[in-house]
Amino acid sequence: MALASERERKLTWLVAGLGAVVICLSLVLFVFVKTEREAEPDEATEPPARDLPAEAPTAFPDPGPASWTPFASSEGRYSIDMPGPTTRESNTETTDIGDVEVITQWAGNDSRYCAVSYGDYPTEFMREANPEQFIDGVVEAMSADPSSRLTERREFLLQGYPARRVRIEVPGDRVMTAVVCLVGARLYTVTIVTSPEEALSELVDHYVESFRLQAEGQVL
Repeated sequence: MALASERERKLTWLVAGLGAVVICLSLVLFVFVKTEREAEPDEATEPPARDLPAEAPTAFPDPGPASWTPFASSEGRYSIDMPGPTTRESNTETTDIGDVEVITQWAGNDSRYCAVSYGDYPTEFMREANPEQFIDGVVEAMSADPSSRLTERREFLLQGYPARRVRIEVPGDRVMTAVVCLVGARLYTVTIVTSPEEALSELVDHYVESFRLQAEGQVL
C-alpha cells in the first residue's frame, strides 16, 4: 500500500508539472518575445519600428475595447471567444511517461494576450492520478516562481469536470488569469495576460467564461 501511494504521489506531481508547462507556454511567448523586441531593435531601421515613450518603456499601450470573434476547434472539442484571428501552434514534449503533444491556439498583441492549450496524457497513467491533486499540483507549479504571486484561486466544476480559476501576478507588471480543467486524460488551460488594471475587468471574465467544452462528435 505504501509503495502504491508513493507511486501515485510521484505520478501526480510529474504530470502536474508537465501541465504547468502547458499553461505557462502562453506567458513565455508573450513576455519573452515582447522583451526581446524591446531589447533588440532592428539595426536596419531608424528609429525602431516599435517606438515606445522614453519615460515609460514598458508601459502598456491602450488596447481599446475587445472585439470578440467566436472560435471553435473540432479537434480540441471546445469553443471560445477570441480577440481576433488566431494562430495554431503544436509542440511535442518528450517525458518519462511518453510524448505529449500540446496544441495551442492564441491571439493578441502587446497589451492583451489570450490562449487555449490542451494536451492528452497517457491514459494508463492518468487512471492512477487523483484529478483534484493533479490540478492543485498544476496551480502550485504555475505560481512556484519566486517572482510570481498567486492572488486568487477558486475551485469549481466546468460542465461537470474539476477545474480551477487562478490569478497570478507575473514579471513585467502583468497579470495572468487562467482556468485549468481536466477532462479524462486531457488537460485544458485557458489563459489571458493583461495589465494589472485590466485583470479585474469584465473583459477578462467574458473571455474565460466563454470557454465551453464540446462533446466528442458534436457539430461546432
